Amino acid sequence: MGITAWDLAGILDKALLYGSTLMAAGAVMFLLYAGSIPVNTYERRLRLRITVLLCVALLAALLRLPLTVGAMTGDFSGLFDPTLTGMVWRAGEGRASELRVAGIMLMAIGLAAHRGLLLLGLPGALLAAVSFAALGHTHAAGAGPAPILLIGSHLVCVAFWLGGLMCLWVIAADATVLELGRAARRFGAVAVFMVALLVASGLPVLWLLVRPLSEFWMSAYGRGLGIKMGLVLGLIGAAAINKFVLTPQLRADHRDAVRWLRWSLRFEFACMAAILLVMATVTTLFGPVHPL
Repeated sequence: MGITAWDLAGILDKALLYGSTLMAAGAVMFLLYAGSIPVNTYERRLRLRITVLLCVALLAALLRLPLTVGAMTGDFSGLFDPTLTGMVWRAGEGRASELRVAGIMLMAIGLAAHRGLLLLGLPGALLAAVSFAALGHTHAAGAGPAPILLIGSHLVCVAFWLGGLMCLWVIAADATVLELGRAARRFGAVAVFMVALLVASGLPVLWLLVRPLSEFWMSAYGRGLGIKMGLVLGLIGAAAINKFVLTPQLRADHRDAVRWLRWSLRFEFACMAAILLVMATVTTLFGPVHPL
């Protein structure tokens, strides 16, 4: 059976939901972590962009249920079937949506508050990021505590990385070389640990869901994860260049490094967008090779 318009709409909505939610959550984390670096000139601009992301995330979250039901029936009739809608809601979509919307609301409250109360948004950022663990891989793996913990950690790392990149992009628009160097250094200091945790949490989940590994390339699900892993390697390579080459140049007030950092950020955003689309596709259309 081919991909229907409902499937395509569901994939695009899920990718948009992943991206907007995780980017907003990570940007809130970065604002709190970065301290005074982006505050004076850039915090208002960052708050505005995070607010837009939260609105997009909320809209995409509200569309998840009707698009999922529509994909099951192939038309609009299922949207008016309370039994089918209730079944989808109880299968995990409801729990994930409730956690996600609660996280979005907490982040919105934190952003609307004085800077001293921005800390209110941190629980919301964490809640929104890990809400995806209630569905997808973890749901397929039986929703046990180990997959939830691993995928939750994985998602928090992705969120911080994606949100931090967005913040750096905003700061890079008109910051001085030294200002950008301080922000990049601050981001890179924790990004190293985030990348390590990202890999450490992702590999066990890969083993849980695709085993024996000889079947990895034999399934669409495994091939999708393989594409994701290739894109992640590209991201790690770009991050290494940012930290060990471009950031020291920025700290030394080399103006050409700003241009190269912007190109690097574009590349990382493109890789992130591709990863989100790949994961939205494989989790929508395919199942894991070895569900627990």
